[in-house]
Amino acid sequence: MFLVFTGVLAHTHLNYRSGYVIALALPYLFSLSRVSELNAAGSRVAASIRMLPYIQFIFFILVFTYVASCAFFPTINFDDNSLHRLIGSELRFYRQVQFNFSSQKWAVAPFAVDLIHGCVTFVAGRDARGATNIMLLALSSWMVWRLLRLVRVPRGPRLLLSAVTISSPIVLMLVTSQQVELFAICLAAATGSLILRLRRAPWSDVLIAAVGVCALALACKITMVILLGALFVPYVMLRTDWKANFFDVRPNAKWVIALGVSAIFVAFHSYIFSYIKTGNPVFPLYNGIFKSPFLPLENYVDGRYANRRTLVDFFRMFWWTSNFFESRDGVSGFQFVFEVPVAIVLAAFDKRRRTLFLMFLAAVLYCVVMFYAIQYYRYMAPAIPLSTAILAALFSSEKSSDTLIVRLRYISATLLLGTVAIFNLIASPNAAWYMADGWLQLFSRGKKHSFLVENNPELILNEKLSLSGDGKEKILFDPDHPVFSTLWGSVYSQSSYMPILADRMAATKSPLELTDLLRRLGVTTIYWDLSRIYEDSGSYTAKLGPIVSEYGFPVMQVGQTIAYKFMPSPIKRKLITDFYPPTLSEFNRGVRVPQSKAGLMVSSKNSAVANVSVGNAKWVTYKVDFQCASHNEIFVAQVNWQDASPYYRLVQCTGREQNFTENVLVRNTTGLADVYLSTRGSEGALVKRVRMYEIEEAQ
Repeated sequence: MFLVFTGVLAHTHLNYRSGYVIALALPYLFSLSRVSELNAAGSRVAASIRMLPYIQFIFFILVFTYVASCAFFPTINFDDNSLHRLIGSELRFYRQVQFNFSSQKWAVAPFAVDLIHGCVTFVAGRDARGATNIMLLALSSWMVWRLLRLVRVPRGPRLLLSAVTISSPIVLMLVTSQQVELFAICLAAATGSLILRLRRAPWSDVLIAAVGVCALALACKITMVILLGALFVPYVMLRTDWKANFFDVRPNAKWVIALGVSAIFVAFHSYIFSYIKTGNPVFPLYNGIFKSPFLPLENYVDGRYANRRTLVDFFRMFWWTSNFFESRDGVSGFQFVFEVPVAIVLAAFDKRRRTLFLMFLAAVLYCVVMFYAIQYYRYMAPAIPLSTAILAALFSSEKSSDTLIVRLRYISATLLLGTVAIFNLIASPNAAWYMADGWLQLFSRGKKHSFLVENNPELILNEKLSLSGDGKEKILFDPDHPVFSTLWGSVYSQSSYMPILADRMAATKSPLELTDLLRRLGVTTIYWDLSRIYEDSGSYTAKLGPIVSEYGFPVMQVGQTIAYKFMPSPIKRKLITDFYPPTLSEFNRGVRVPQSKAGLMVSSKNSAVANVSVGNAKWVTYKVDFQCASHNEIFVAQVNWQDASPYYRLVQCTGREQNFTENVLVRNTTGLADVYLSTRGSEGALVKRVRMYEIEEAQ
């Protein structure tokens, strides 16, 4: 019902924090009329907890706490910052979800999970991904617990198996992001437990839950259809008398209608809306079939993960995971490598083998079909809780544990599961490119800020511009860093998220044509990444670089990214210093650099340096004329400010004379700096002239 409520409001301007607080509080208010039942349920839960084996319980709590702590990791994932956080930002800035598929082609894709995150973020007034993901992790653990209980796994092994499930490196990565697969894991475990409940409960008892889970699965992601289809196989085989129970159902007609309408709305809301807006219900997928005019008439396929469809490749995924995901190798989960093969053999002699194999069959069917469609490991995550069921065979199904063999088997399985869980946690930081060594130290505000400055400075720029602006900013983002989901304003980028605009920008032949296009778009600000290697020809920087140097007024800098105000006319400059033969000899301070009448010959071994004073200038233009010995060289443009972080830029050489120009902020108070000239290679470059200008303040 919450998704029905928020799904309707998302299309209106009636999104106020107070309304969402009331909506979130309604279930708790209704529960006040059933206090006695809640107290009884609480007593049962407390009694169940007291019956849990102490060591296994502590082990599970430690694993859960470790994984849950990752939810406090900074939101650094590109998909999060270009898509998943959009709804929360739009509710905050516009009080309505924009669903602007022209600036983000995935904006009308199934958005139920993003809507949940966005609404909680809207109520909290800040990014609430951490709190939401901890809740989803706890819910997933509980669903796995219920699934294993229905497989008749004792409490101790149940805790260990639950710990192994959430210790999978992919789960830890999902907790650090806003990807929908964490929600999908919860739904997969819930669906599996509902199927097993049908063996014991009347069909009507699980009707509401089953319909709700199926609706949520469809609203989560279109690929969940594959999971529901895979789970339909064990459902049919475990419930041969479903027709008799179905016709015995005598539910209240009003509740059936309410449930049916709500489920249909939740399941198909995003698909119907996408069809109305774009003509393609699964936009931007399968556009070769639905032929939306807003995309090329071809089926979208990520070519990086669509060329390995053999059975050998499927097994390679568990070892060489980096070929199937943005991670390092060996992060697929050690339980699939060491424990599942043993469990399959033991399950053949287990009394529960029919149930165990059917749950495992559903996981295998899902993985095979999904892997054939696209060989991307994250999409296999919903199969993890279903695969856990087969691991129950590691423990004896005998009720008595008096025999020595049963005891040894129990101890061996416990040690194996505990060891695998620990290995999983050790490997977990390798599951994402942004989880560097020492990531557990990123809990203080200062260290989080430093981490964002280094990896996603655009997030900080977005926040500053959003707070100081009125929502009218039109910003051009770097195509490699389109992290615009937290911005209050319009966004443009030559990235795959905006294919039509990307094609228009790529079609421009010169900086002049690109300038004209940016003027027509009304771009007011340009984000310029200094960490990108500057290229003079055949690249993004080749066309945009001259525009930024001529019209870009540096407003603010975070890390290696500068926000430039796109001026209507060329910026005005005043010469501060000019080094050219013979004054280039001033760069011979400290180290003797080869010099001729043409200039200085610098290289990685012979770098030149000179002192420069820019006085009270706040913004300067750095210009250098040089010619590299070959196109394999990389020229280093560097200005070390006396009491601030340096300006550092790598320029790709072309083998001919080059004129590099860039506008930068003066980031110190003394105005003193050391200008370095060098290259990355040994062949070197001939530096002919170095100039620095003061930029006049923009009006």
